[in-house]
Amino acid sequence: MTARGGHPGPFSFNHFCRSLWYSLTPDLPGAIKACARAGFDQFAPDCLSLAAWQEQGGTLAELARLLRDAGLATGPLAACAMIDGSAAALDQLAGAARMAEVLGTSILQINVTGPDADLRAAAVEAACDMLGAYGEFRLALEYMPISGLATLAETLEIVARVGEARAGVLVDIWHHAHDPDGWQTLAGAPLGAIAYVEIDDALPPEGEDLLAEMMDRRTFPGEGVLETARFAKLLRERGYDGPVSVEVLNRKLAAEPIGWFATRAIETSRSLFAG
Repeated sequence: MTARGGHPGPFSFNHFCRSLWYSLTPDLPGAIKACARAGFDQFAPDCLSLAAWQEQGGTLAELARLLRDAGLATGPLAACAMIDGSAAALDQLAGAARMAEVLGTSILQINVTGPDADLRAAAVEAACDMLGAYGEFRLALEYMPISGLATLAETLEIVARVGEARAGVLVDIWHHAHDPDGWQTLAGAPLGAIAYVEIDDALPPEGEDLLAEMMDRRTFPGEGVLETARFAKLLRERGYDGPVSVEVLNRKLAAEPIGWFATRAIETSRSLFAG
């Protein structure tokens, strides 16, 4: 798909930023319409909101129809599981795969934890093996400074171990900024190993609580302290043309009307990748 801005790949709205995590009642039909009007190419639902939608009597087939009618592709399915080698995590991921199949997406975003690199890699490999029974899916591995999997370098090693067809890296600029070797590693990362990238920004930190900063103090791209222009320029110059997901995690901003939020999100993101 060709995006509607300067970046050749699709812009995707990550709905996790409007999810139950922020004590919001998800309005998926309203969000889909708002994202289409704003100019997004993809709408990426999150598993928390999908579960709430189904509990309220909605169906995944209905959501798939709403996406088609709005002219939106389904982006990566967000918040699928925290993979730790346990059977419970694999069961959760299997449930996400069943939802993804109905919605028409093959990318499942996960996080990874575990006490050491070998166990983390083995947990991802087991997840890839399990997913083979459900269809052709690709895991997007999101590394974070607060989880066991905390660097791009280790994530790339896991992708090389399991194969790029089965997994790729999710490079979120917020996490990238907290990776000491992030810029050097990203400059040399194989493009085929990147599942997609995520753009956002950060307000000046208030303290040492990384979880609070990560989950509630982000802002729109180009309006904070992260090197968003450098990030976009590096990806453009390297020829990256995959999805650019927009994820602005901020409780105060999430309380604003979805139409304004989606429009602000796409305008700030598109301007960065247009050069």
